[in-house]
Amino acid sequence: RLSTRSVGQMARAAAACRGGGVGRYSGSNFVHMDCGVVRTWGS
Repeated sequence: RLSTRSVGQMARAAAACRGGGVGRYSGSNFVHMDCGVVRTWGS
């Protein structure tokens, strides 16, 4: 967790790397990032 960045900022930064999957989970302070096929899910 980075106290200086929002979940949205982290998700956008991870997606911009185009190195794998990025998932956001509604109502949580959590972003899932993994390597592999580029994809996104959640809101």
